[in-house]
Amino acid sequence: MASSSDSTSTIRSGYVVLKTKGVFTSWIWKRKWLVLKQETLEIRKSQNSSRPQSIIKLKELKTVERTDLKPCCVLLETKNKRYFLDLKTDNELYGWQDDIYNRSPLGASLPFNFVHNKHVGFDSLSGNFTGLPEEWSKVLSITSPSREDYAKGPEPILALCNKNKTLAPAIDSKRSSLVSFSVSCQSSHIDKLNSE
Repeated sequence: MASSSDSTSTIRSGYVVLKTKGVFTSWIWKRKWLVLKQETLEIRKSQNSSRPQSIIKLKELKTVERTDLKPCCVLLETKNKRYFLDLKTDNELYGWQDDIYNRSPLGASLPFNFVHNKHVGFDSLSGNFTGLPEEWSKVLSITSPSREDYAKGPEPILALCNKNKTLAPAIDSKRSSLVSFSVSCQSSHIDKLNSE
């Protein structure tokens, strides 16, 4: 993989399972070889294909986000078409998502060399968070927020945590060490928790 700013250099490539939705497309998932370049995402039939079947211009992307269509799925949306990329792991998903997002107009205001260190998810079957740092798990187990509290976003959770003075050191240490974390909680999203 190249890391050059040259528009023809490959940033990332690999197989994904792809589904597109457009005016004349079907809802069938197909295995495709993707080649991400500085300004485009090429969709190829296979790794050995000499020419792309389709090219997405990154400047035309309106949406780059994780979706719950499949466990490790990213939605890419242009004015006229939606692309769903099904990946094998969270690391693979966030690698593609970050690389595409940072080269699109959507990522123009992001910090340079952003690294996604932690991902926190919500398991709707068990009602528990996944991937939480140990200190945050302790805080949430002691404060016992309700599902309604989670759905309202981070402010009610932090208010509950701050009520208990013994938890303040754990909360403050995590605020300073985590720039942000993303939590998806069914249909609501806690997008960012920035250090204060």
